Amino acid sequence: MGSIKAIGFIPAKKPAPNQNQVLSKQQIEKIANAFAEAIAEHFPELEDMDEEDLEDWLNQEIDD
Repeated sequence: MGSIKAIGFIPAKKPAPNQNQVLSKQQIEKIANAFAEAIAEHFPELEDMDEEDLEDWLNQEIDD
């Protein structure tokens, strides 16, 4: 991992030469679940919303 400085993101080491790594379905699901948990933790009001309500909420957040 790198560190975030006022000048931007500074990588801790050089990136791997193969930048075309393909993630497995399991890895993608693990990442998606982690994002979903983090979002649910910070926005508990979203838990009971259906897709249309979520879209309206997101559009409102973007407009603010």
